[in-house]
Amino acid sequence: MIKKYVNIPNILTAVRLACAIGLIFAEPMGTLFLVLYLICGLTDAVDGTIARLTGTASEFGAKFDSVADIAFYSIMVLRFFPVLLETVSGHIWFVIILVVLIRVMIYLYFAIRHKTLVSNHTYLNKLTGFAVFCLPFVIKTRFFGGYSVAVCAVAFIATIYELSLCFKKSKALAYK
Repeated sequence: MIKKYVNIPNILTAVRLACAIGLIFAEPMGTLFLVLYLICGLTDAVDGTIARLTGTASEFGAKFDSVADIAFYSIMVLRFFPVLLETVSGHIWFVIILVVLIRVMIYLYFAIRHKTLVSNHTYLNKLTGFAVFCLPFVIKTRFFGGYSVAVCAVAFIATIYELSLCFKKSKALAYK
């Protein structure tokens, strides 16, 4: 029975979960932290693809992946957010809050009005996710200020694009 759960994608997910837990004990932005963080990101990027390619995708694997994601993101908020509070300037926080509010309103609108969750996996959203993922590697460099402005710009453009797609979906759902 256990054998059906032991496959490369689930092992990668387990590695991500273990590395995420390791982040609790690593010095934020230190070498160990960045190595564990990178392993978390790489395993997150490939486990689902490998599962689909090898025919090992399963309901258990999807749920296990979600647990590992929640653990990783929660721990990152606890460990990385305080560093961001000390480092990021006020105008950047304004854009971050604006982007988050717009996205929350999009999700709430569709959840309430159309009883569905909407999340578009656009290239701009993927670029935003990758750029945000790279923040810990850039935060201690002289490029961080410009990089954070660029990340906010991409995130804002991705959010406006997402909003435009949602208006189109909303009209399509309204006419069904």
